Amino acid sequence: MKNAISGVYPNYSLDFSNILVSRDTLEMAKNSSVVVDSGSMLVKTSPDTTSSGKPTDLMMPLIYNIDKGEAVFSTAGETRIVGETKLATPADCAGDTVEVYLGMISEDGTQVANSIYVGKLNAQ
Repeated sequence: MKNAISGVYPNYSLDFSNILVSRDTLEMAKNSSVVVDSGSMLVKTSPDTTSSGKPTDLMMPLIYNIDKGEAVFSTAGETRIVGETKLATPADCAGDTVEVYLGMISEDGTQVANSIYVGKLNAQ
């Protein structure tokens, strides 16, 4: 959060693109994007690995609803090699502004990657 807070007291604000929702040394996915897909968010990423990442690593998508101050997430999305994962958007989020993040976790749960900010969308 220290890199995500900007402004001068008492007018602080959050820069959602600088928030980390996971942090460690596992290789993060590259070239990620998100699209709205029939009541869910479809997060896509490159399945390539070059160092510590493995094809069996799991995607961890997170959707933060700015309007409601609530988050939904999964710690067991599709594997890295699949290259995309879906996360259902709660029905009461339709029309709300959401921030989307993606993290990765090793299959055995012992390593995670620094999350990345994927984008800001309106939920449907």
